[in-house]
Amino acid sequence: MKTKLCLLAMPLVFVACGNKGQNVAKTQATDSVTTDSTVYAGEIPAADGPAISYELAIANDSTHGYRMTNTYTVGKEGEKKTFQNNGKMEVVEKDVDGKKAEFYKLKATDGAGDIIFKKVDDNTLRMVDGNFKEAESKLNYDLKKK
Repeated sequence: MKTKLCLLAMPLVFVACGNKGQNVAKTQATDSVTTDSTVYAGEIPAADGPAISYELAIANDSTHGYRMTNTYTVGKEGEKKTFQNNGKMEVVEKDVDGKKAEFYKLKATDGAGDIIFKKVDDNTLRMVDGNFKEAESKLNYDLKKK
């Protein structure tokens, strides 16, 4: 399961690396995300290093926009690499294991794969896999409202 979540996050890394010079237009398009948004933050386990810091800002308006910032720690020196992804969010209601739940499906505008979070409560989002299932491990995949 950990591998599946890492595979979901990997397209973000590859796309973000080749995204130089394209930030101005995307920043203007997501102004509503930065000015009037609900922000969640937390650390998600990484496959080959310390946890990845996530900050997710979801627009509180009809645009359904989001901005997600991921900070990776790489190398022995602990160098930090930060990537930003913007796009639209789709709210999905789904029955999973016989229980109705609400999910936020983040659709990247740059072609990266979708990332899905389950709304656990008003203050917590939990990263889930492409089948809307939670990780089987006991590791923390939660983002908390700031």
